[in-house]
This record gives sequence, structure tokens and C-alpha cells, in this order.
Amino acid sequence: MKDPFTALFNESQAPDTDTAEESAEPEAPATPAPATPTPAAPAEPAPEVPVPDPEAEDGQTPPVYPNVGEWVDDWLLPNFRRELGGSKRRWDPNWWRYEEAGGALEALWEAWEHLRLQGGTANAVFYRDYLYPIMDRLTATDGPFWNFHETPEPVPGNIIPPIWETAPTPEGWYRKKDDPREQ
Repeated sequence: MKDPFTALFNESQAPDTDTAEESAEPEAPATPAPATPTPAAPAEPAPEVPVPDPEAEDGQTPPVYPNVGEWVDDWLLPNFRRELGGSKRRWDPNWWRYEEAGGALEALWEAWEHLRLQGGTANAVFYRDYLYPIMDRLTATDGPFWNFHETPEPVPGNIIPPIWETAPTPEGWYRKKDDPREQ
């Protein structure tokens, strides 16, 4: 398998033929091609790999993806594929409607953006500690998409569960910011 990062790097290092110095010796005339025609194979385009600027103005490396939505579309879903439906997993294409899913996926994207810069075993850590546990939980049959059903017709029960009720926290239950115990 060809490494897209290496291919991208090698293409950017190729000499520019328009500005290369010409040889002192004239080129020999080109020999004619053989008479047998060979069908041209369609060129397969190289996969587009987002390459961030090496350094932003503030000294921080900018993210590869500008937001979680583009990361989900361009990186997560192509790299995390599972069978959906029935007693397996659930996924709503409108995942952004679910606060829990949106928050978890944003945290997952931020972890990916951070760990991609670490090198070494950081990729394995991302998969082990972040991707698999979070995606397994989000797409579980009792996860946030528990009531999502893929059918051609709208299903009346295909709704986002309501926010759970909560009672107000009693005064003094939590320490306040200026509490002397926080010093």
C-alpha cells in the first residue's frame, strides 16, 4: 500500500522542469514509438490528504479539519465502518441533532487533532483510548441513536429522547469559586 503522505512529499520535491537548466549538449531526436497501439490505462487520482500549514502565526499547528463536521465526513466515517441496524449498531446521519453525540464526536475530533502531532504510539493510543470506546458507546443499541430506525417512511417513534429531568441543587451543595477551601 502506497503511503499518501510519502507520495505527497515526493511529488512536492520533484524538480521543476520549466526552470531546470538546459544541458549543454543538444538532445538526440526522439525515436518513433512502436507502431502497435497500447490502450492508455486511466490514471487513478491520488487520494487527497489534508496537509496543514507547518505553523500558524501564534506558533500553534492549525487543525487539519476546521470543524467536527468535516472531520466526521472526511476522516471518521471512512475509517470507522460497521454493520448497522437490527440488534447491531445505530447511527443517525443527522448526528449533530443529538447533544450527546455532537459533544462526544467533537471531543473525539479534538483528541485526533492533538494526538496526530505526537508521533510514536499516539495513533494506537487514539484508537484504543478514544475512537473504539467512544464509537462503540455512541453506536450501541442503547446509545444516543437508540430510537433511530432506517426505513423509507418516517417513523413516528424516530425522535430524540427528551433531556432527563433534574431537581435544583441545594444552596451550598457545591463549593463556589471564591471558597477558601479552593485556595
